[in-house]
Amino acid sequence: MGCKGPEATYNCPAVRWNDATSWPVKAGHGCIACASPRFWDTKSPFYNRLPKVPGFGVDVKAEEIGWIGTGAVAAAMVAQVIGNAVRDKTRPKDLEDKEDESSDSH
Repeated sequence: MGCKGPEATYNCPAVRWNDATSWPVKAGHGCIACASPRFWDTKSPFYNRLPKVPGFGVDVKAEEIGWIGTGAVAAAMVAQVIGNAVRDKTRPKDLEDKEDESSDSH
């Protein structure tokens, strides 16, 4: 649609227009940054997409976010297992025996 919202840093949702009754986005139209200085010269054509919008990317799907989260949890689990294995290999044997004895006596 060509939303200019990422470039528009104005308080339109708070101030609203038309005697504070509404604003274009509330009426269902995409933001065209009409409160921008030199609006007609700098923000047209209105319906072209913005090039390289900064941010996380609004076109990311929930499925992609889910796979990223699943991958992060899997990586954390692998790191936990490796950490436990390294700890068990480097821990002195007599320390493990003392811990076993103390847990048996309670």
